[in-house]
Amino acid sequence: MTLENPEKPKPESAKTVELAERVRNAAALKYAKNLTDAELAELFNVSVHTIPDWKKRKEWNETVRKLSGQQLCETFDEVRAMAPVAREVLFELLRDGPPAVKLKIAQMICEWGIKTHI
Repeated sequence: MTLENPEKPKPESAKTVELAERVRNAAALKYAKNLTDAELAELFNVSVHTIPDWKKRKEWNETVRKLSGQQLCETFDEVRAMAPVAREVLFELLRDGPPAVKLKIAQMICEWGIKTHI
């Protein structure tokens, strides 16, 4: 907000934009490589005490939320891609497996069928 026009947002300074980008990059590195605060501080040439402040910023939270959402989608896609192989393994075990395994698979399939149709 500016004093002249309370509706008009204040323009961001180059320093503010640069800090936001550094925070996003630090969050991405923390998420992807699980770096410690000390390692992040060294990489970004800041005090180790700065990193907890960065973690409170919206850019940090937005970056982590975005990356975790992407990872969840990728994981879901990978699991779905494995489903045909898993189904084939279950069929083989139902045909040729030991009786205890056959029973367990049959129970699991029946329970799943009941849960998904109620």
